[in-house]
Amino acid sequence: MSETNQRIPGAFQRVRQLVRSVPAGRVTTYGRLARAVSETGPPLSARAAGWALSRCPPDVPWHRVVNAAGALSVERSGLCPPGFQRALLEAEGVPFDGKGRVRLAVCVFEPDPADLDLGDPADLDLGDPAPAHQEATPCTVA
Repeated sequence: MSETNQRIPGAFQRVRQLVRSVPAGRVTTYGRLARAVSETGPPLSARAAGWALSRCPPDVPWHRVVNAAGALSVERSGLCPPGFQRALLEAEGVPFDGKGRVRLAVCVFEPDPADLDLGDPADLDLGDPAPAHQEATPCTVA
């Protein structure tokens, strides 16, 4: 993660808030999350938005976030068993194409920065989801 992204107070919390607003049966992308968060503060990269979801609370529906092509990036992370994210999305009715990508034209959700409750800046999470040396926890059903 870049030095700029590490210094953004509350950026990870804002990403997670926006992901909570994605309805079942819809998906958003890391880039869309980054753009929405950037409207409320310093710029955030799509990669940093993904990092914010790498270890998140169980109430965050991380599985509803895909890459810009509709591919399931978490499948390559090793944090989830193969097919787990797709199974969660299919159970919500998210359509896939013949190449295994989400059909974004049908179900993409545009996060709205107005959905963010910025509250008191002193209450914001400073961002690091877990110490770098900590083992990643397996993903769970949100």
